Amino acid sequence: MYFYPYNCIVAMSMIIFRSIMADAVNWTEMYIPYNDKSKIDDDSFGSFNPYTLDDPLRQHLHLFKTPSNLTTPVYFFAHSNGADASQLAPTDLDIFADAGYSVISWKSVSYIGSGDDFATCWSDFDLVWSWFQANAAQHNLDPNSAVIGGRSRGSGCSWPMAHSQKPEIQGIYMYNALPKGMWKENNAYWEEIVTKESPPAHLVYNQECDKPITQDCVTYPSPCNGHSPSNGQIIVDRYDDFGLASTINLNDGLKNKGIGIFELFPTSAETLTSEASSSTILESASSTCCSSCLLIILLLNLFLSLES
Repeated sequence: MYFYPYNCIVAMSMIIFRSIMADAVNWTEMYIPYNDKSKIDDDSFGSFNPYTLDDPLRQHLHLFKTPSNLTTPVYFFAHSNGADASQLAPTDLDIFADAGYSVISWKSVSYIGSGDDFATCWSDFDLVWSWFQANAAQHNLDPNSAVIGGRSRGSGCSWPMAHSQKPEIQGIYMYNALPKGMWKENNAYWEEIVTKESPPAHLVYNQECDKPITQDCVTYPSPCNGHSPSNGQIIVDRYDDFGLASTINLNDGLKNKGIGIFELFPTSAETLTSEASSSTILESASSTCCSSCLLIILLLNLFLSLES
């Protein structure tokens, strides 16, 4: 009988790989229609990518519900140009699960090439948001805690919602946000929509620029890449103009540093949780202080009335 160490190693590797894949999470539900007024049978939705702006079957989403006894915050993801709502891999969903987040990945126009495409995408996100608010309780989602995300094309589709000043939006986490092609027609729009009320943001980029990042940056390892961190730097500077520099982070060079697209999300989410807790404590302290002040005023009035 012959013993082949190599074959044994391969067999053991396959067992480990299958075990890992078995433990990996995946979408809880797919192709959920989010436009209640479309009157299209739910079974009509499926994998028919690409979708144009006049195709009602584009209006669907995928849902990943992270296991929890409590309601979970939600990360909204919009895919890159030409991809679909299932662009997130099981390993990506694992990261969100570890961070305690559920995920809504929504579909709209597959390719963004015009102002009409953007307008359709933006109105579709409004419908997605309405679906979320109406169905959060059913899916154990926290309707008051959302992080807005998007990849390349998806960042443009999500940008107005991210800065809509909805109190439920706790932050932004986007990859390769606002690529060069989006700045051609209206260079000012993407930064002008940022206000002093904009939520904390974390922008991450695959390419890298020398520091400090300037608008004539030559990206590496791929020179002249349209997904330049310099696009994100415009947003960083805008936040700084409003005194919000401490609420925005830009990390570039993910490829050079071997960092995954969502690898930094848990840290970003943890920061948002800390800020929300601090805000709650301050509000509680302020409320307590106001109650104490009111009691003092009442006692003082009572004392003065007795004196008179």
